[in-house]
Amino acid sequence: MAPQGLQYAQNVKEQFSGSSKGVGWPKKFFTFSSALFVFVFVVYLGLAFGYEAFLRSSIEKVKGELGNLSAQITDQQKEDLTTLYSQVTNIRDLLGGHTLTSQIFALFEVITSQKVKYTDFSLSAPDREVSIEGFAATYEDLVSQLVLFEESPQIERFTLEESEIQNGIVRFKAKVILVESILQPEAL
Repeated sequence: MAPQGLQYAQNVKEQFSGSSKGVGWPKKFFTFSSALFVFVFVVYLGLAFGYEAFLRSSIEKVKGELGNLSAQITDQQKEDLTTLYSQVTNIRDLLGGHTLTSQIFALFEVITSQKVKYTDFSLSAPDREVSIEGFAATYEDLVSQLVLFEESPQIERFTLEESEIQNGIVRFKAKVILVESILQPEAL
């Protein structure tokens, strides 16, 4: 009797020796690949010859419609449109360089303490400088107003030029330098 290890070797050899077919492409994979190739090729031909021709004819149609529309506009209408466009451009440029002082009044309305009253308010737009004269009930109220100036992001810096007590209230003068962006209009 043959040893058991030798018997297994012969069984394995017998199992694989009977197969004489070579390894090749599976038929299902080849069929699927061929069908996919034919489908892609048909889609390509449809796009290349059918859809391209459709797009070209659509472009020609739109060009013809544009030609008809431009023929309907008279020379006077074209001149009027050019004038209007020029005016709109000039107004946009003019507003772009225009300072908006109304924003300054809105700013000071928001950041002014209720215990402070202004008596004089003058603006130098090129310098972004606001000169203020006013009254505060006490020095504590004046200091709280100066703190509001300091905390405002729209104020670059400020100086208290003068302060004195008159008839029990504090009279003061201050100069406030604003940030540049507050005077600029919003982009059009």
